Amino acid sequence: MTWISETGKEYNLCLIDTNIISEISKNKLGERNKFFKHFLANSWAICITSGMLFELRKNTQVYKQFLEVFSIFPFFILKPFINLFEEEKKVYETKEKLIPIQIPISFANKNQKLHLKRFMQELFSRKEVIETEKMRRIDETQVLNNWLSRINNYNPESEEANSKDANRYVKEALIQTIIKLDIDIGSNFIRKKIEKKEEIEFEKFQLVMIMLYSQYYRLYDSGWKSAPQEVTDIEIMAAVPYMEVVITENFQAEILKKVRNGFSPISELEILTLRDIRGWTL
Repeated sequence: MTWISETGKEYNLCLIDTNIISEISKNKLGERNKFFKHFLANSWAICITSGMLFELRKNTQVYKQFLEVFSIFPFFILKPFINLFEEEKKVYETKEKLIPIQIPISFANKNQKLHLKRFMQELFSRKEVIETEKMRRIDETQVLNNWLSRINNYNPESEEANSKDANRYVKEALIQTIIKLDIDIGSNFIRKKIEKKEEIEFEKFQLVMIMLYSQYYRLYDSGWKSAPQEVTDIEIMAAVPYMEVVITENFQAEILKKVRNGFSPISELEILTLRDIRGWTL
C-alpha cells in the first residue's frame, strides 16, 4: 500500500527484513549507498518490525552500525503481528484501509524521543521489554516445537512442497488458527459471529494466511533446517499483504514468489533480495 505524507507526497511501503538491514549496516560490498540511492529514487518508505530490533541486538557490532546508519533516514516501525490481527478485525466489515504503521522514527521529528538512538535507549530500558528480550528465544523455541509436532497432522499429496498442497494446508489451518488467536488475546469477535450464525470470511485475515503459507513452505520442504529464529522470520512477514515492496533473504523471497501467483493480496508485490541490491548501479 502507499502512504501519503502531510505534504501529500505518496510513498511505497517497503518492508526490509533483519538480514537486509544487517548487510546494509555492515556495508561490506557497498550495499548501503546502492540501497539508499534506490530508496530515494523510488519514493520508498522503509518499514521494519519490532521483532527485527530484537534480532539486531543479538549482534552488538551490527546493532551499533544500525544505529549509526539508520539514524539519518526516516522509517516506520510496523505494528506487531498480533496488533495487525486486531486491525484486520477492526476493518473486517468496513471499507477502511488497514494502517500497518505503529511508530514513525526520524531525526527530523520534533519529538526527540522518536529519534532512533533515543527511542532505542528508552525502549530497551523498559522492564517489560527487557523481560521480553530475555525470554524471546525460549518463546520462539516453544512455538517452533509446537509447529514441528503438528507436521504429521497434515498429509500432503506430494513429497515436494507445491502450491496445491500449500493452498490446502492454509485452507485447513486457517479457521483453527484464527479462532485460537482470537481466544489467546481474550477477544469474543469470532465467538459472537458464530453465536449470531453469521458467515465468517476467514480469507479477509490476510496476515494469518501469509504466515501460514510461510509456515507450510518451511515445514514441508525436505531441505529446510528448523531454527527458533524462523518463528520471528514468519512473524515479520505478517505485514507483507500491506506492503508494496519486500526485500528479504533468498529462501523467504522464493516462498513469496510462489505464493504471489495465487494469493491476490500480494499479486503486485515487488519482491527483492540482497542479490538485487548488490546488482544495482550507483
